[in-house]
Amino acid sequence: MKKIDGLVNNAGIRQREKFDNIKVNQLNDIVNTNLKSVFRLSQLFSSILNKKASSIVNISSIVGPRGFKNLSGYAMTKSGVIGLSKSLAVELAEKKIRVNTICPGFIKTSYAEKFKKNLPRIYKYTIERTPMKRWGTSAEVADLIMFLLSNNSSYITGNVFYIDGGWTSS
Repeated sequence: MKKIDGLVNNAGIRQREKFDNIKVNQLNDIVNTNLKSVFRLSQLFSSILNKKASSIVNISSIVGPRGFKNLSGYAMTKSGVIGLSKSLAVELAEKKIRVNTICPGFIKTSYAEKFKKNLPRIYKYTIERTPMKRWGTSAEVADLIMFLLSNNSSYITGNVFYIDGGWTSS
């Protein structure tokens, strides 16, 4: 059996829907996928470690703390990930488990081209609104994840890291 040193919770489904139109089953789906899965996997991970220094990195989104139109369900769950991470950072410190959160902004992932094609006006706005005038790359997010999983971040826990080209600063 291989050793487990870290956990990255990167669950996420988006739900672009007006608040008034979100059905209970849609709400349950997004809560189960984006929040409850992070809770349960973190619980399982912490139960198999025996005071071995390790790290959990939870992926949230700039949408969580900022809020975006027609993304209330998504924002609610991603804000919940931040609150959960902060509580776990305090509670799991005695087990030598560090817990941090990453809030990516607009990142070139598998949906980026579809987003650009289907929502060209919003895509253009995101570029103009981001001080660095571009979307980030998956590699840039992965580098931050690797740092937070490594011993180089051994005194960092309970923090929220924005990787968004300056979006939340402007």
